[in-house]
Amino acid sequence: MKRELVAWLDTIHWDLWATYTFRYDASKNAARRAVERYMTRLRSTAKQLHYIAVIEDTGTNNHVHSLISGTKQCEYAQNLWFRSNGIAKVRRYSLGGGATSYLCKHIHLPTTEWWID
Repeated sequence: MKRELVAWLDTIHWDLWATYTFRYDASKNAARRAVERYMTRLRSTAKQLHYIAVIEDTGTNNHVHSLISGTKQCEYAQNLWFRSNGIAKVRRYSLGGGATSYLCKHIHLPTTEWWID
C-alpha cells in the first residue's frame, strides 16, 4: 500500500512539506483537531488549499507531517502554527526529494491516522 500511495502522491502538485510538533502532549484526537483548525485558518488566505496529513504516533507526544497544495507561503504557514501549537518546519515541496515516502513511512501501521482534504 505504501508504494502505491507514494506513487499517487507524486502525481499531485504539492507546494509545501511540513512537520508540526506540539508544545503540549497531544493525543491523536487533539493533533487532528489542531491540524484541522490550522488548515481552516491557512485556507482563509488560499481558497484552493488541499492537504494530506499523517499523525506520527510516538506514544507520548505525537507530531504531524503534511503535504499542502494551494499556497507557497512558507513563513506565514510556519508562524501560524507556532502561535497556537508549537514548532513547525515548513518548506517548499520538491518532487523527488523524499517527502512523499517519508510522509507514508508509518502508513501501514494500524495506529497511524491519516486523512486527505
